[in-house]
Amino acid sequence: MIEMKFLESIRVSKRIFENLELHQNRVKKVFEAYFPTLPVIDLFSIQIPSDLDNGLYKCRVIYTQKIEQVEFVPYQIKSIHSLCLVEGNQIGYSHKFVEREALQALYQKRKSAEDVLIVRDGLITDTSYGNIAFWDGQHWLTPHIPLLEGTQRSKLIKSKTILPKEVSITDLSNFYKFKVFNALRVWEEIEETNIENIFE
Repeated sequence: MIEMKFLESIRVSKRIFENLELHQNRVKKVFEAYFPTLPVIDLFSIQIPSDLDNGLYKCRVIYTQKIEQVEFVPYQIKSIHSLCLVEGNQIGYSHKFVEREALQALYQKRKSAEDVLIVRDGLITDTSYGNIAFWDGQHWLTPHIPLLEGTQRSKLIKSKTILPKEVSITDLSNFYKFKVFNALRVWEEIEETNIENIFE
């Protein structure tokens, strides 16, 4: 039997972990679901290497019942200005697994777009790269049931920067712009893109 492995990708900027408590909460949910009798690993125990500069890094933590691997990788924000709608009715990604074959298979269907926008049972969920929000002229709205409840998403909902709402394919024509975000792609740093850049 293949051991199930999980992943946390944590933003490190100027030698500081960002939103570490939210990442720790997500790890706690994994343990509640998969390792309920074991003590939860402590992300706060991870040390930033002394030779790391003040740039932007992804701290990639792979874990099972214990931390298996930690690496710090220089990170450059990727532009995502076009999305191709794909159907993913059978896909499940409620926890951040290392195994991403199903997501990768959908990503291969992106045609000329930079990423896919995954539709499940007629409802918009996420891209393969992160959560999404849509501007309706008054509010930024994010699908109320994402594939993965991202840490940045949780933070933005708590601050009421974005509001969760059911979004169907037919609702897309009611929006003007979108943003794709995740733990590394923080809200303030990513550009808005016209809704016309989402296509089938």
